[in-house]
Amino acid sequence: MNRLLITGFEGFLEHTDNPTATVIEALHETLPFAFDSLILPVEYGSAAQTLIAHIENTPADRIVLLGLAAGRKTISLEHHALNLNHSIYPDNAGVTPFLEPIEPHGPALYASTLPLKAWLKEAQSMDYPVTLSTDAGSYVCNDLFYRLRHRFPKLPIGFIHVPLFKDCPLATQTATLNHLLTL
Repeated sequence: MNRLLITGFEGFLEHTDNPTATVIEALHETLPFAFDSLILPVEYGSAAQTLIAHIENTPADRIVLLGLAAGRKTISLEHHALNLNHSIYPDNAGVTPFLEPIEPHGPALYASTLPLKAWLKEAQSMDYPVTLSTDAGSYVCNDLFYRLRHRFPKLPIGFIHVPLFKDCPLATQTATLNHLLTL
């Protein structure tokens, strides 16, 4: 199996217990292979810097970035990251960017390099709660996704948003991701 790295985020705003950390813990118990994981700060730039430093010391063959999408009912496979940081909510360092490019001379977007079509088709056939989302927003999740794709253009990297457990139980999220990650 390839060296898989799965990341999540620490708590932020009113979400002091970010479900991504719990999902990663559950995947460590259920995936039929070992993988590396890392919980990142919810801070523009810092999350990517932390992850890039980790990858330079512990290389990965594919990277799955997890983030929380409170209010969604399904697991969302993100199609692309935009070259944009913008939010009305501050990150954990108090930064609230306003229409700022991530890379001033970078492309407008980077598409996921994970097998989204195959995953969506498989999820539909298994009746898993998975949908396609066109972009990862403009908060720290998008910032991380864009910076990673910019830094590692040939590495399979993608972003998946997970809902709160009240909207999609942990067992369902774990079973779904377990299945997709073993394809």
